[in-house]
Amino acid sequence: MVHKDGVNQSVRTEIEIAATPERVWEVLTDLAAYPDWNPVMRWLKGDARLGGAIRFRIEIGGLPPLTLAAKICAYEPQRELAWRGGPPSVFSGMHYLRLTPLEGGRTRLVHGEDFRGVLVRGLFRRWVMPRIVRSYDEMNRANRRAIDRRSSHRPNRRALCRVTTGAPDRTRARKDTTT
Repeated sequence: MVHKDGVNQSVRTEIEIAATPERVWEVLTDLAAYPDWNPVMRWLKGDARLGGAIRFRIEIGGLPPLTLAAKICAYEPQRELAWRGGPPSVFSGMHYLRLTPLEGGRTRLVHGEDFRGVLVRGLFRRWVMPRIVRSYDEMNRANRRAIDRRSSHRPNRRALCRVTTGAPDRTRARKDTTT
């Protein structure tokens, strides 16, 4: 889902994973292993704890790679990992990964980012946001594959990515059956 309101914009994607929140959390908090599975965050270094500093390199759909720094602003084991970075009035983001346990030992991963600042306007909305949505969806699928490799469970091949343009109530839902 993409939501806009003047200087703010949000991206939200979802995927169901055939693994427990504990197994999903293991992959998400193993920062050193990100280059092994993550097509968006090509490297990530730092301290996965509340208040910990991290540095990472992102590659978003054909855009030049960026190296960024952030602080962990939410760390609740097996529930939520989030970080915030960037100058707040110019361009900042709060990236989050939220886990919800589902029946049958499955987990819903909600993965998104809230952007703020004057640079969120214009070309960012029209040109960059669609690439971010595609890249986060790709990262979700890669996360599921990484968990599948660590687990003996068969993967749940159905994912749901919601993309909203304009008002938040105008949503297109897309089922993703790729791996």
